[in-house]
Amino acid sequence: MKSVWTTILSIALLAPAALAQGDEATTNAEQPVRAKLSDAAKLAFETIAGLEKGLKGKKGPERAAALQAIAEQCERSAREFEAEPAAAMRGWYQAGEAWRRHGTLERAAEAFGCAIAQADDRYRSRALFGLAEMQRRAKQLDAAIKTYGECAAFEPKTVRAHDARLWIARCHGAAERHDEAIQAFRAACGAAPGPRQRIEAGNWIAKALISRGELDAAAAELAAVEAAIAADLRAGGTNAERLQRALDEMSARRALTRARDKATDAAADAVDVERAGVQETPIP
Repeated sequence: MKSVWTTILSIALLAPAALAQGDEATTNAEQPVRAKLSDAAKLAFETIAGLEKGLKGKKGPERAAALQAIAEQCERSAREFEAEPAAAMRGWYQAGEAWRRHGTLERAAEAFGCAIAQADDRYRSRALFGLAEMQRRAKQLDAAIKTYGECAAFEPKTVRAHDARLWIARCHGAAERHDEAIQAFRAACGAAPGPRQRIEAGNWIAKALISRGELDAAAAELAAVEAAIAADLRAGGTNAERLQRALDEMSARRALTRARDKATDAAADAVDVERAGVQETPIP
């Protein structure tokens, strides 16, 4: 197990400069390297697509065997076309996806790492997210946070980048770093690419605050979310209706109501106990 993760980290060190966070990564993302496939590579991936179609209807061991065959074929194609970065990246990325679906997380992580090392960008964001997912599921939380950060920095205005930022926060939470988790949720909220993502991030912030007993702060966050998308709601139309529905269905609203009810009940119980104690105290 250690050797696999060591290999992945070594591969990451060989990856192109687009993996760096900050302005440099943003510049690379604006001018991605996306070479075309050769005819031979196209034919190889058509064969893989045929294997994918053959998955339909398969279950259990039969499906697992088919996924393994697909993953191994993708790896062979990646090696065969290693001189073609676009084909090699696609092969390794698809191998990672097949191994992930197969449930072989270490092989998936290794394949995603190999994809990231290629000098092409077409599947880079997806491969980074895939590697981070494997690291997270392997409880490699700090490594996952780093890789999610690289994913978010590469294409910062995408929904995938938003999801990566949310996962950074959730990984901090899983590591019991709750202050860092809330800070990361706020960063995701501030960088949200659209109103729906703003609602999602705000919902996470409010739930995190509720879990800490900061009910007034949670209520303020819910109000801030609504204020932030007020213009989108005023625009009307189907999108506004969907946004209003998403606002109304925020799980943090229900959680806040329950938490306040519980706090009110606890306060009432305390008053009842105090009154009972006064009534039972004998008069000297």
